[in-house]
Parts: sequence; C-alpha cells; structure tokens
Amino acid sequence: MNYPIQTGNTFISENYSGLIDLGFRARVLKTKLLNFGLQANCSVFDFDGNVKESSFKTLYVIQPKIYTELTAIEKIRPFVSIGYTLMTYRKSGDVDDGPNIGFGLSYDVSSKLFVQVQYDLIFAASEFDTRFSSFEGPLPDVLDSDNSIFKLGIGYRL
Repeated sequence: MNYPIQTGNTFISENYSGLIDLGFRARVLKTKLLNFGLQANCSVFDFDGNVKESSFKTLYVIQPKIYTELTAIEKIRPFVSIGYTLMTYRKSGDVDDGPNIGFGLSYDVSSKLFVQVQYDLIFAASEFDTRFSSFEGPLPDVLDSDNSIFKLGIGYRL
C-alpha cells in the first residue's frame, strides 16, 4: 500500500491529488543475489483542478510490470521494474497509456514488514488536446510530456 504523488509539469500533476496505490509483487525466480517477478499496481487520484464539466473526475492508473530486486544487502532491497501504464478517467472513459520504468528501495522492518519508496516514470501519449472545451484558464505548457509518480508505502510479505 502506497501514497502516490504525481510529479512533473503536466495536466495530471497540476490537477490531481493521490489517494491510494495498491499493489502486489509475486516472485517467479530467486537467485542468491536477485529476485525476479511480476508486479501490478493500481493508483487512484482525485481531481481537484479547474475544469467546468465533471468529465475528468477520478483518475485510475493501472500498471502491470516485471521487476528485479537485489537481495544481497541485508534489510535493504533496491528494485527496478519495467511495464505498461493505463490511465483512465472515471467519467469520460478516456485512456492515456504508454510504457513505464520504475526504481525503488525497500527496507525490511521485520521478516514480514517493509517500508518502501518508488519512482515510476511513465511515457504516456496524451489525448488532452481533444478534451479541453471546458478548461478554464491557460492550458499547461507541457501536455504530452512524461508523467511520473512518486510512491511512499508500507508492505507485508506472505
């Protein structure tokens, strides 16, 4: 479970606040130094921007990924992931999508409990230019730029 924070200079980062990010990792292969596996996250963001219509509302970010983590350091586990991101808006149904790469670090508080930080860089093409009939004020300078999500969280190993 993480708290997601949109970063960067994009429409999303300027108009959405993170609510929660839920995810799981399933180890597929374990070696002495590395773990490899599958990961999926779903983040929920609430719209707090200045668009007249309610077509943007809640944003869901779904991220299936593959990951590898270094297990050679006691209690500290750096990890890298690569995957795909789907960003969908509850009311409008519009979808922005693209590949992502993530970097993170987890710290084992106990054998089961850990805390983590994670940074996901998302290379998503935007469809915002066709949806701004109700936008008040100037449009953001960077609509098709990279999005990123910084996540702070806590997890439990089964």
